[in-house]
Amino acid sequence: MKKSALIILLISLSMVTSSCQFLSEIIPPVNNPSGTPEIAITKTLVPYPVGTTQTSQPTSAVPEKTATQQNPELPTDLIPTRITQFQFILQPGTPAYLPNFNHPNTDCDWMGVAGQVFDANGVEVLGLVIHSGDQTAITGNVLAYGPGGYEIQLSDSPQNTTAQYWVQVFNMEGQPLSDQVFFNTYADCSQNLILVNFITADLESQPKQTPTPEAYP
Repeated sequence: MKKSALIILLISLSMVTSSCQFLSEIIPPVNNPSGTPEIAITKTLVPYPVGTTQTSQPTSAVPEKTATQQNPELPTDLIPTRITQFQFILQPGTPAYLPNFNHPNTDCDWMGVAGQVFDANGVEVLGLVIHSGDQTAITGNVLAYGPGGYEIQLSDSPQNTTAQYWVQVFNMEGQPLSDQVFFNTYADCSQNLILVNFITADLESQPKQTPTPEAYP
């Protein structure tokens, strides 16, 4: 009986040993000196749905620089301004020099200044006083230059002068409405009429096209 039990014990020990060897072959040993049980972490890759794209979001949005920030020297206000205490200023393109067409009988024996004054809508202003030295004229009295035309004779012959003559706009009360506008003159019969026009000094207005030298005879 004792012999049978010993044989059964030896067979059991042999089976246990074989099982351990089998397990050691399929399960690799884990190097864990601390003896603490290891926990396996498995990463699962989840594919994006068809038709979508994975994008990365920036941690902070950087605002685009404005034109002024990119170039600090660039002015913030690109609209030019003009400072004047007067209501009217010289019209661009004038003074213009033309032959004396309003006095054909005098031909070259005449030199003068003429023109008009326009408001913010490009309409001729009547009843303004134009001074040139000690001579005066009233806008609207000489229609050869337009509905608001004025004219002042400066000399009985063309002359070469530099900033000797000037014109200035006043109201009937004698208050100046423009600065003095100086101009040159030439000893040339084809340039003995000096055309000087005035427009409003309000830059926010958009005056209509005013007559140019080509509009005159």
